[in-house]
Amino acid sequence: MAIIGSFNLVEAYINGVAWEFLQTTKESIKSKDQETLNSQARSIKIKDKLTKIPRIVKGTSQGVLHETRDPLRTFITTVKPFRDSIVHASPFTVPETFGGYDKLTKLYELDLPMVTVAVQSCIDIIATVHKFITETNDSPSWLPYFSSDGYLTMDS
Repeated sequence: MAIIGSFNLVEAYINGVAWEFLQTTKESIKSKDQETLNSQARSIKIKDKLTKIPRIVKGTSQGVLHETRDPLRTFITTVKPFRDSIVHASPFTVPETFGGYDKLTKLYELDLPMVTVAVQSCIDIIATVHKFITETNDSPSWLPYFSSDGYLTMDS
């Protein structure tokens, strides 16, 4: 449930960033960018949302996340396969074009260290995007972090 919750938080966060930008911007937005920002128009892969929406909102040609660098690399290669194996449970192997992993094996491989990596990856994505968009060094005040004792905590 921690993986599903973390994944959903990332997706809700990036959708919220897109929604807020669409509601508050007075600039004309290219139709291609508007389709990306308005996920109700069509289904958009989470990877594409995370790489494109911050760039569109910031108005830059380059975004802050890239699928070959962490934290997005870990999110795509680690978190998403576990999340997909849980949400789309099946005794079948995922097609090679989507990673070629066995969904049941993924479920049996899930342990606390893997969950910790997954949750940290999600926290890092949100913090990275927030800092990029707001041009601050601060994470959102509501975003937890792992304390030195290994527990999720928040600043008071």
